[in-house]
Amino acid sequence: MSIRLEGMEHLMSQLNQIGVQLNTEAKNKALMAGVDLMYQKVVENVPKRTRNLEKNIQKSDKVQHDEVSVWVDGQGKGFYGYFLEIGRKAGVATRGKNKGYRYPAMAARPFMGPAYEYNIGNVTDKMGEVIRRELGL
Repeated sequence: MSIRLEGMEHLMSQLNQIGVQLNTEAKNKALMAGVDLMYQKVVENVPKRTRNLEKNIQKSDKVQHDEVSVWVDGQGKGFYGYFLEIGRKAGVATRGKNKGYRYPAMAARPFMGPAYEYNIGNVTDKMGEVIRRELGL
């Protein structure tokens, strides 16, 4: 489960149409500013009962292929973030040491989706602010 901030290619093509060349460093600064803000908003929105999930939220530390991400590390103690986000139906374990164990349903209590939906405008504004600053506008 991750959130991807994309759209830099579209922005680049629009800037090229009006004759503005944006260098890679400025583009990367804008993307990193966007992912930093999104990471902050996801951490604010996450349930904090044990703080395990909060500690397992991660973000990209560099731009790769014009993409940055915020995600929950599913390998550690934050593995249940997936179930919180989308929920889980009740069932019975069919293999492993817990075979036959009945596990209850879990209602979805999303935290990443709402953080994205409520803050995507702020993120794009922040990215635009960084680009304007880098272009000297």
